[in-house]
Amino acid sequence: MYLPRNLLFNLLMVYLGVWTNWSKGSVFGSTITMTQYNGNLLIAFIALFVSFVGTSLWRITGFVLHRLFSTTTAQDGIYHQRQAILRNAANATDAVWDIASVLWNSRRAARSYRRLVPSLASATFSLLAFAIAGIFSSKMATLTGSEVLLASPSCGMPLGSPGSTTDQLLIIQPWIAQRMTSAMNYAQRCYFKNSRIEDCNLFVKPQLASTINWNASCPFQEDICLKSNENIELDTGLIGSHYDLGFNGPNSKRMQLRRVISCAPLKTENYTDSFVYQSSTGNVSYQRYAYGPRFNKNGFNYTHMQPEISQDLLNMSSFKTTFGDFELSYLQTYSFKGSLIPQVSEFRPIEAIHRGDADVSLIFLSTANIVFTKPVDDPWYSAHRPLKNVTAVGRSKGKQELYMADSPASVLGCAIQYQQCMPSLPDGRRCSELCGLWETNQTISTEDEWQFNMTQWIGTAFAESEVQYLVSSLRAGSLTSKYSNIASLQGPLPSNQWQLDVEQWHYATLAAAQASAVDYAIGPGANKSIR
Repeated sequence: MYLPRNLLFNLLMVYLGVWTNWSKGSVFGSTITMTQYNGNLLIAFIALFVSFVGTSLWRITGFVLHRLFSTTTAQDGIYHQRQAILRNAANATDAVWDIASVLWNSRRAARSYRRLVPSLASATFSLLAFAIAGIFSSKMATLTGSEVLLASPSCGMPLGSPGSTTDQLLIIQPWIAQRMTSAMNYAQRCYFKNSRIEDCNLFVKPQLASTINWNASCPFQEDICLKSNENIELDTGLIGSHYDLGFNGPNSKRMQLRRVISCAPLKTENYTDSFVYQSSTGNVSYQRYAYGPRFNKNGFNYTHMQPEISQDLLNMSSFKTTFGDFELSYLQTYSFKGSLIPQVSEFRPIEAIHRGDADVSLIFLSTANIVFTKPVDDPWYSAHRPLKNVTAVGRSKGKQELYMADSPASVLGCAIQYQQCMPSLPDGRRCSELCGLWETNQTISTEDEWQFNMTQWIGTAFAESEVQYLVSSLRAGSLTSKYSNIASLQGPLPSNQWQLDVEQWHYATLAAAQASAVDYAIGPGANKSIR
């Protein structure tokens, strides 16, 4: 992998020696990387070498000119002076000075310019050429760009599963949370409009390009989506292993991956019912959501449960000393060749949202503990039920109506598809079909071990960066609505707020994939459990 120099802080990770930067080809990409001390010595040597070559080249040029101008017939003094200079001048500087002096002193002589100017021009050209070469010899250090090759002894992908529950809880989970927090911060800084690209030089590319359709059709059966259009589709296009992720390799050893995320708010009517949980401490009313039974929960035929909250109870929340927040629950399924993979899926989706050619996820959002300062028409945040009025904020006076969510939870459905391509393969075998993550890793044509390893490398980089890890780690922190939320009071939200949230998830997971590529090159750290 090659990366910008300013990213690297540990010299042990940088390969020192001769290597090929395949972005520039096998010839112009030939590169040598060395320490700064050795580089300074090399630059000094190049400057001396240029000076030596310039002197030697002039001696050769002077000899050739001397031979060309030689004659056996009798000549005047200008001829003999010129020949003496061409024969004896130690360097181009001496030749320019001596020939110019002869030219000035004999400026009134016949044909003096014709006989002296060619020699003067040759000496002047040689002098200027090597003077410029000497000045720019220090630029040799940057002629091949600002990339270096990583060769860490700890390189490699993390293991698929930790050695113990302790490792999972104490190492893996904090590591994932840290990665996702860093990815979210990078995405907010570098992926949105008005980003300062000069602050985004951590990766080979500051950002990975995407195409966003803000008026996409329903990704499931049309009657389950709240709207047949006005949904969102985010398409990365083909992301290259070389130019986009930095895996240095020739054209024959490159790979591409594409991800398409299609999301839409889903209807809850006819997919919910009420349930009262009775206990000695009191009864609690729940809303149950039926989009498919959960796996590993015997007798639980519902996808999600959310406590209901009354207007009176939310009105009393102003007397609480702690504040509520948005609650998110993320459920994921994976498919392979049209069938669900129950071993890694969290629920069995109903037919209306089942996709044999995609992985399906449901994201439940509960705003039951949030008070809205304005009605919200966004289908995921929908809030129109009135609460009591606020008549004072600090020393400010006035009256502001407040609102609560229309339902205990709203659900967002997403279909996620992947496609892998091997550019070196012929048409017809080059790309897999758009399908689920597990299927695309298995169906791409590979002819050797290297190609297989590359499919696993790029596939894992994106698998570790899925939206489920982002939402599960950051929860409410993954939402853009948090920027206008304080102390459980939510400021005004646009009618497409949910689309802005999905856009941020998309960008943050792309940043996480970029970081995963770097992690594989330098190693995930000192923790052996995640190596």
